[in-house]
Amino acid sequence: MQRARWPRSGYSMIELLVVLAILGILTAVVLSYKSDKNGPAVKGALNGIFGALAEARTTARGSGQTVTLTPSGTGSSAVLNYQAALSGGGSAMVSSSLTVTWAAAQGQYSHASDASVARFCMVDMDGSTSIGSAAITSLKSNLQSTSINSTNIFKSSIWTQSLFDSTKPFLFNSNGTTNSEGFALVVSAQSGQALSDGPVGVILVNSSGNIYRYYRSNSAAAWLKL
Repeated sequence: MQRARWPRSGYSMIELLVVLAILGILTAVVLSYKSDKNGPAVKGALNGIFGALAEARTTARGSGQTVTLTPSGTGSSAVLNYQAALSGGGSAMVSSSLTVTWAAAQGQYSHASDASVARFCMVDMDGSTSIGSAAITSLKSNLQSTSINSTNIFKSSIWTQSLFDSTKPFLFNSNGTTNSEGFALVVSAQSGQALSDGPVGVILVNSSGNIYRYYRSNSAAAWLKL
């Protein structure tokens, strides 16, 4: 007489291991996907801000006028306007028969203008987010000995003034130098919220008007000069 066979219940150890392995692979894919989105977004914003600053400096030199940076907005919708002091344009007599005229020189960087960038990163307006402040501290430690002819090219003030701080006006003088030094900080974000760790970018502008870009993929990675 044969015994009745009951249907098997539960899962074997091998089946559970296979399921865990699949979940691990899916998690890695999701994390990789997020990283691939945040990294290019941070670099895109960094390049956009760099381009605006470089153009503002060129405008100052070309027009012979002071160019003022005017920030506004918030991290996910930050805006950086720049405009020559002579907002209505002007003219200059080069010779008795030639007068050069220029129009109002102005431009803008708008973080929200690229939705794909604004979704995965944000401008840390004053360096107060945890990832932002940690990045500034780390980069400062890495660059504290950077010098040219025994002169440190990054003074202490460069780490305390954000170019997006509307309470502290930042100017490019007519010769391309600046009235002060400062930084611009871009951190990884998801839907307007800064991530605890991830790609981050920093722009530094020293008193000579030189503009530098630095980037790292996460807190354990080395800083790269772009």
